[in-house]
Amino acid sequence: MLQHLLVPVDGSPTSLKAAHFAADLARLSGAKITLLTAISTPTMIPLGPIDGYVASEPFPSGAAMSAIQSLILELERSLGKERVHSTLTEGAADDVVLEAIEQLHPDLVVIGSRSQGAIARWVLGSVSTEVVQRSSVPVTVVPFVEV
Repeated sequence: MLQHLLVPVDGSPTSLKAAHFAADLARLSGAKITLLTAISTPTMIPLGPIDGYVASEPFPSGAAMSAIQSLILELERSLGKERVHSTLTEGAADDVVLEAIEQLHPDLVVIGSRSQGAIARWVLGSVSTEVVQRSSVPVTVVPFVEV
């Protein structure tokens, strides 16, 4: 029986879809949900042979954080405040999720996947793939569906 679901959210449509899927599971099982958001700080990216750097944007953006806040309120209303917990942690998303798994011992992780091209996946990596490969608990991946 599911008692605790860990749901990484970044404000993207797919992460919100994963959270709603997890909420449906929680309704059926009586499980509590922990919504986890990893905050990455801006990093300096060298411009190659040009003498200079560009700062990356902090992630998630302000709009994404608003979407996450709305999601938290929506799930608290539908499931009850005592069953919905949220946490913000600084760090790389895959590392933050894997650390949370070890600390919180959820029964299941529900994570959204993004539609990235092969090159983007190779360069940037995939958080959902990394979590699936390294998680010590079962992981459900909610796919990206373009509307």
